[in-house]
Amino acid sequence: MNKISVLTSCLFLTFSVAAQAQKEALKWDVEKYKGQTKTFNIKTDEGTWMNLDVSPDGNEIVFDLLGDIYQR
Repeated sequence: MNKISVLTSCLFLTFSVAAQAQKEALKWDVEKYKGQTKTFNIKTDEGTWMNLDVSPDGNEIVFDLLGDIYQR
């Protein structure tokens, strides 16, 4: 193997490892906030595009609203 091939292979591996490390660092973490945040309370009696399920005995419902899951 000539020197140019070895050098090219080493550079390729270096960039591949660096790209993988950067990709690992950019993984999304649901526990971390991205940018500025605000906390606020809302009170509502209706919603749209909601998922709903009823327990087999009919005593409880589970639904999602604004990205959170509720059980009642």
